[in-house]
Amino acid sequence: MLLNKIIKSEVEVPYIYLSGTIENINTNYFIEKMERGFKQENNKNFLTNVKGLMTSWDFFNNDLEFLKLLWPFFDLIEKEILNLPKFILKESWGIRNDLGSYTKSHDHLGSIFSGVIYLNDHNQLLNFPDINQTLKPSMGSFAIFSGFLKHNCIRSLDTRPKYALSFNCSSPGL
Repeated sequence: MLLNKIIKSEVEVPYIYLSGTIENINTNYFIEKMERGFKQENNKNFLTNVKGLMTSWDFFNNDLEFLKLLWPFFDLIEKEILNLPKFILKESWGIRNDLGSYTKSHDHLGSIFSGVIYLNDHNQLLNFPDINQTLKPSMGSFAIFSGFLKHNCIRSLDTRPKYALSFNCSSPGL
């Protein structure tokens, strides 16, 4: 073997992280629809990094009420992020974390940006250790973030379920 070079270093990478609250979100509509999705044959319950209940990956992709929530985000992101590549909604799903449920540390590599919208108040925090950010779920609270950012939720000690809508936006054709 002829080895010319080994470099071990870190590179600063630009990222986005937005958080806030959506007002007047129809939480009952989304929760009722998710509850039906958790029972469908193609659900992802306990099969992904979400160690809780989860709908199929594309569950909300064509849901008009969900798209109405996302479009203002898309407008804001297109306005605020210069040189943003073209993107499409690739995946959108619902989750429910109950007592003992958690989300393993992971990222959404391949996505330009991803997001989560919470549908109820809850004590299980969403953690972004690389950028030292946390989000406490409350009705309508959200985070939108670069897909490469690692995030997780530790095991829930709350007896109430936590409901959330999640999504990934990617370049067309990926």
